[in-house]
Amino acid sequence: MLLQIFPESGCRHQTILLLNLLLMKRLFYLYAFALLLTKSLHAQNDPDAYIMDSLQLMLEHARPGADKVDVLLGLARQSMLKGNSPRAREYATQALLIAEGLGKLDLQSECLNFISQIDYNQGGDYYTSARKAMDLAIQSGSRDATAFTTYIWVEFGDYSPERGIDMLDALLPDSAQISPKNLGNIYKTIAWEYEKNGQFAEAEDSYRKSIRIFESFKSAPPIDTRLGRVSAQYADLGLANLLQSHLYLGALLMKMGKYREAIAEGETGLQIAEQTNASDVAYAQMYLGDFNATAGDISESLEHYELSKKLYEALTDKKWIGQVMIRLGNLFYTTLDYDQALHYFNQAYEIIKSFSDEAADLTLRIGRVYEMKENTDLALKMYVRADSIYLSVGDTLSSFESKIQLAKLYSNTDDNQYGKNIILGLLPKLQQIRDAHLLQSAFIGLANIEENEGNYQDAIYHAKQALEVAEQYGIAKSGLQSAHLLLSHLYELNGNYSEALQHQKTYQAYKDSVFTENSQQLLKQEQVKQQVDEHRKEKEQAEAYASLLKQQNIAYLIASIILAILLALGTYLFIQLRKTRSMLQAQNETLQNLNHTKDRFFSIIAHDLRSPMVALESVDQQMAYFLGKGDHKKVEKIAGLVGKTTHQLAALLDNLLNWARQQLGVIPYHPEHIRLAKAFEEVISIYASTAMQKEIIIRSWVDSDCMVFADKNALHTLLRNLLSNALKFSFTGQIIELEAKSMGDSTQLSIVDQGEGMNQDQLNQLFELSHKSTSGTYGERGTGLGLVLCKDLVEQNKGTIAVVSEKGHGTRITVILPAKS
Repeated sequence: MLLQIFPESGCRHQTILLLNLLLMKRLFYLYAFALLLTKSLHAQNDPDAYIMDSLQLMLEHARPGADKVDVLLGLARQSMLKGNSPRAREYATQALLIAEGLGKLDLQSECLNFISQIDYNQGGDYYTSARKAMDLAIQSGSRDATAFTTYIWVEFGDYSPERGIDMLDALLPDSAQISPKNLGNIYKTIAWEYEKNGQFAEAEDSYRKSIRIFESFKSAPPIDTRLGRVSAQYADLGLANLLQSHLYLGALLMKMGKYREAIAEGETGLQIAEQTNASDVAYAQMYLGDFNATAGDISESLEHYELSKKLYEALTDKKWIGQVMIRLGNLFYTTLDYDQALHYFNQAYEIIKSFSDEAADLTLRIGRVYEMKENTDLALKMYVRADSIYLSVGDTLSSFESKIQLAKLYSNTDDNQYGKNIILGLLPKLQQIRDAHLLQSAFIGLANIEENEGNYQDAIYHAKQALEVAEQYGIAKSGLQSAHLLLSHLYELNGNYSEALQHQKTYQAYKDSVFTENSQQLLKQEQVKQQVDEHRKEKEQAEAYASLLKQQNIAYLIASIILAILLALGTYLFIQLRKTRSMLQAQNETLQNLNHTKDRFFSIIAHDLRSPMVALESVDQQMAYFLGKGDHKKVEKIAGLVGKTTHQLAALLDNLLNWARQQLGVIPYHPEHIRLAKAFEEVISIYASTAMQKEIIIRSWVDSDCMVFADKNALHTLLRNLLSNALKFSFTGQIIELEAKSMGDSTQLSIVDQGEGMNQDQLNQLFELSHKSTSGTYGERGTGLGLVLCKDLVEQNKGTIAVVSEKGHGTRITVILPAKS
């Protein structure tokens, strides 16, 4: 159409039109980027979503090549910040394919660094990508690409802090050739390495350098010389990096005892996070929870943690939900609710166990909980495991903490010298790095060890050192409070009561001060609520009644506290009264059972032991009389009766003795593998004559390889009593069967008779001492102890016993014992 209107100048106008179209496209692209820089930080609802939309718009109009790679990496970075690792990997992979097509080694290295970060965040193999990124960076000759890869290596790698510091320091002389983004991250990473190595002053300086670099992005975003514009990777104007630097600096200041400065850094971080995305807000809230918890403001800390947890749950970010749960567990630990703390810690561990640093910290915390629960074995195991992980990732400072906990635990298990050697070996390094909390903890540990050994003067010396550290470094009042309490205790043990009293007074003053501060904080919160209500009702009367309201609030607060204390005390006393009553009732029932057992025991001795003794009293006279008359048959009959009576008496005494020993817990238990066929054969031979007299057949059904794992003497006593009972209640001509069969890890053995059997009432009392023994089919007498003893022996050998019987239809007694150790 244009060619028809202007035929004489068609080519020239066509060229101008194409140039105009290209210029319009370029202007549209620049307009999208300008919108990104000027408006993304002011979006009211979701700034991060606005950034993503702007980057998508830029991608549609990006020029092929490095321009498009940069926008794709900008999208990958924003996706990582939102916690969407799969989406981030898609963008980074697309960028890598383009970079490979261009043959640009520095761009390929940059893309691979993004992929390695994504793999690390997902707990995968990040080293392969990072290794390739480093090779390409070196081949490209780009100092910026090498710097980017190096700080990624140090941040995610398992280097020692010293090695990490050396690698990063080597980059700084070439800082003019390094992009501001990478330089800021280098200072942030080197600060973390200094912090891990205990070099707090150097760490603070490096964090502040990184903050200054990232802060400058807001007013003057750096121009990427390769692109001729601001990189899409600065889409958030460096706010994510700035947020991290502020929060990391706050955590460092908290370790240095600078609580107010730390909380201020956390609040600055929260303000930054509110300009980015919900994930950053959750992150900042979590850090503020940490700072307030360390400073002793539990209520404020809990509020921050709850807000963080809700945000992470909405984002379905399990890893960081686990981190918040660790913090909540810490709060329950500080309030001595160890079971609830352990509940949170164990849940969190299942989520983060694949991340070494976090898993080590959590393992140390779990060890502390077990120590407070007096489970020394598990506590020791956790401390050793945590120390091993810390050393493997080069976290020297945290390793010191785990070693101090180990030393204290060893001293509690009477291994004082070993614990002392650990702390004495750490002291020079702790004094060098000046970590106030660890240093005070070490001195208190030494004082406790010396106290255990009775060296009170040395204990006092170390406790004074702990107090000096608390005073010198401005540790929270709780630290001063614990040092004065320890000194008061040690001076009292040493007989210096005046010094003990002085430190007790100081301790009490700090305790009252802490209580007052907490009360004032709660009162302040209540005053704010009251003042807001009053201003809504009538602003003019607020000042006139402010003083009166303050006094009323104090009175209400005091009354509430007194009422709460009285209610808690009443509840406690009521619970204790119920516990005491239940305990007395249980003890009374136990005493009644013991008295009943005693009466039954003496009844058995008086009756069943006396009867055979009386029968033997005149045997000598009878035998002499019949011998004098030459009546040898009578003498033989009397001798047989004597033998029978002594056998009965021996069995009675054997059961009485075994039962008594069982009650005292002195029956030995030495389990071994026993072949049942042999055991059955031995016990059958013992009662062969008794079975012959009653014309009873005993059969054994047992495989030759059938085994049990039990105490040999206990097994034989059990079988003798069961077979004796079966013979006792069987009639002439009947059959008794001994059976055994293997059931995998256990063996079932049974003794079955066809005798007179038992009714349900007899079965219900069968294993009780109150059960009265009945006479056998030939008038045989028993003690009632046999089956009671059998039950005790079976349970001692980790087995079970069951009886099935019917009156007039015999009895089956089944015992199940372990077959293996």
